[in-house]
Amino acid sequence: TVGGQKVRVPFDRSGIAPTEQDGIKILKTACVPDKDKKGLVYNFEFSDARGRALRSVKVEDVSEDGPFVLVDDASPQMTAGHWQGSSRSFGVDDEAIKWVLNLENTVRLMRFTVVFADGRKLVLDQGSLYPNLLKIGIRKMFGKDY
Repeated sequence: TVGGQKVRVPFDRSGIAPTEQDGIKILKTACVPDKDKKGLVYNFEFSDARGRALRSVKVEDVSEDGPFVLVDDASPQMTAGHWQGSSRSFGVDDEAIKWVLNLENTVRLMRFTVVFADGRKLVLDQGSLYPNLLKIGIRKMFGKDY
């Protein structure tokens, strides 16, 4: 990660296991095409079993070249115990997505910083796997056919 810190990302039969801590469970860390803008958008979601009010949520990619702030929600809303957020659209030349241009399977590390209404802060790291087969389609969308 940023600064050379090593983080263990647990895998199971279905892929990377979701991170759970203090009632928060990471449900989604997806990077999907934004075909309208010919870019990529990150979508995130977590649940809170305790249904606590939130003050802020920040999601950063803290993989080797970051940190890249993907979402910085200063007015987060919980709906039925869930928070959802999306990044802006990133184009092919953006440093935050240059990883899609390499041919290897890629694991990215997303850091969620959740600040509750009472001021307490919780930081959770969640790995995301992006297989090369998925990245081939993304590269084609960007006009990179290899």
